[in-house]
Amino acid sequence: MIGKVFTPEKWRHAEFFYHTGVMSLLLLAVVCLLFLCIFLLYVKSHKGRSLAIFGGMLLMCGVVYLVGNSYYGAYYTYMPDVQPNIRDRERAFIGYKYYDGATMTAYTHIQNIAGIEKLGIYEAKPVEREIEYLGYAYGSVYFKVGAQQYYLRTTPEFQENATAKLIGVQYHLKASAAGFKQLGFFSETNNFLTKVVLPMSEKSVVYEQKDGKMSKDFTVNQNEWAANK
Repeated sequence: MIGKVFTPEKWRHAEFFYHTGVMSLLLLAVVCLLFLCIFLLYVKSHKGRSLAIFGGMLLMCGVVYLVGNSYYGAYYTYMPDVQPNIRDRERAFIGYKYYDGATMTAYTHIQNIAGIEKLGIYEAKPVEREIEYLGYAYGSVYFKVGAQQYYLRTTPEFQENATAKLIGVQYHLKASAAGFKQLGFFSETNNFLTKVVLPMSEKSVVYEQKDGKMSKDFTVNQNEWAANK
């Protein structure tokens, strides 16, 4: 878990190392190789000293990378799971690049539950929202959230004496990981859908389109639910 391997400060240093330091080392190594080739091919005097200098710099680049990678290597285990649904920025070569609104909105429907739990800095809290069940057809559940009508390709869970509702989780940053908030990690995430619960009494209800109303695909249009509005 990221919380056991990285403090917020170490995570920040790891980002700097891989996104700025390694690129700088690579650039320096290329320059050293270029000069080594020039001295080997075109310079006749003081060749040994020049080769030693640039060869030493090249060796230094390799040593710095190996030491840094040994210390920060776990970064790439967790980095793919740090997505715009839990953080508002990403590390660039210089500083941070903030995600735009379109990117943040697009990630409201990304169900990265396993990845978030792997990080270990968030705790899950159950959330639910009642829906108006319209019926089942074409392998999809049809329902309304507020005034909007949706369909979702899923197998609902029918329960006795239940109300129609969406069941999910919302993740909250643990108190022990509060420092990650300074790095752009959200203190609370969107709602993540885990299942649709429906009353057993409505198991046989079949959806029929009425008044020409079109249903939106809930998978990519769940902002109202995901943002917990």
